[in-house]
Amino acid sequence: MIRFVGLSGIPAVTITVIAYVSLVPFYYLAPLDFGPNLPPFSVARYAPAIVAAWLLANTVWNNRGKQSELRFPINRWITAVVVTGLLSLINAQYPSIGAAKWVYYNLTGAAFAYCLFESLRDSHSVYRMARGLCGVFAVVVIYTYLCHLLGHDPLWGETQLKNNPYYLGTDFRATAPFGNPISTGSYMLLCLPLLIWASRHTATRALRATFTVVSAIGVYTAVMTQSRGTWLGLGPLAVTAAGLALLRLRAATREQGILLAILIVLSASLAPWLVKGVTSEEWLDTQVDKVRQRAMMLAPSQLQVTEPFRISQYLTTVNVLRAHPVFGVGIGNFTRVYDTYRHSSSPSREKYPARTTENMYLMTAAETGLAGLASALGLLAVVGRNLRRLHRRLPPGWARELALATLVALAGLLVNMLTWDALYDPSIRVLFWTIIGAGLALARVTAEERA
Repeated sequence: MIRFVGLSGIPAVTITVIAYVSLVPFYYLAPLDFGPNLPPFSVARYAPAIVAAWLLANTVWNNRGKQSELRFPINRWITAVVVTGLLSLINAQYPSIGAAKWVYYNLTGAAFAYCLFESLRDSHSVYRMARGLCGVFAVVVIYTYLCHLLGHDPLWGETQLKNNPYYLGTDFRATAPFGNPISTGSYMLLCLPLLIWASRHTATRALRATFTVVSAIGVYTAVMTQSRGTWLGLGPLAVTAAGLALLRLRAATREQGILLAILIVLSASLAPWLVKGVTSEEWLDTQVDKVRQRAMMLAPSQLQVTEPFRISQYLTTVNVLRAHPVFGVGIGNFTRVYDTYRHSSSPSREKYPARTTENMYLMTAAETGLAGLASALGLLAVVGRNLRRLHRRLPPGWARELALATLVALAGLLVNMLTWDALYDPSIRVLFWTIIGAGLALARVTAEERA
């Protein structure tokens, strides 16, 4: 028997998965393994993929014999990405690892989008899905903010230190609970537009005020990840938020404006004093100094000194494409064959032990070749075009602003992916595809309701 949950239950299960991948460092509950063999199976680590397979089976079973009124609008491009990933295994030095990664990436990616697209049947269900996601986001933002104030992660710090080679702590750069500040910043880019949407369109004044404060804290946390990609990705969000802020000021009463101002000031000034016993002025000086130090390291004139590994990876990718231009070295294989194609300009392994391209587009090209890169870019372009058309045709209201929030969230991450391979982080990948599925479902249900 396949049907354990109907289509109406899939959004709730998906939100539970998002909560799990957001608040539990499931990928670091055991040490990472980059050896030539498949890593040992762990239910905790692969739970999202197991749930995704179950949801996919339920969706197919519940839709058997039915003809969808509107097809999943990215079917062809999803097929192209899946097929090129499979064909890339022709060149794989470790085909079993590549095949396992291919299954895992697709289950924790497009499968969530497809299941949501089929299961969200009306605009109210899309609204409840977005509201549920924002509830999870609020908990993550507050937890990350408090860990940064405390200077350590009381729940997962020891686990991260033991199993996560990328863990930098939570003091200098905001990190928890994702294990590294780059993942944290990417998550913030995806969740902040929806939190700002929730600050305008949740049911009660208290909830709207709460989400406004959480949004402000989230922006601060994103800045304090001190990730170049996150700072760049905040550009689309800043422009959109400014426009929405003007709308909110026009629509808010004087009492609402005063209340929100008080909440934001109190949260910024009392939290440092309660946690660390310092005044807000002392705390602010410390934060500004941290950002200034990081900004000086990331200045263009310093890139040859501070980012030699990232720059050398462009040349390493060229080496890969010279050898395997069409389908790359095989999905999931780059980190294991990195030394074969490593460019001579790469700095020492002792100083830079990472074995990725530090760029999602380069990683896609290296592992699945130019064919894989073209299909991935085509998929992203079609998703963006659908969401842009949705925003244009909807009348003013929560649905139109949710379409805009979805588009801004995805745009911010696409910019961020210029500086690291974001979609190879399972937490970011699950959330990214969940947002795509909800956005495309909104396009379908609003078209049906209007018809």
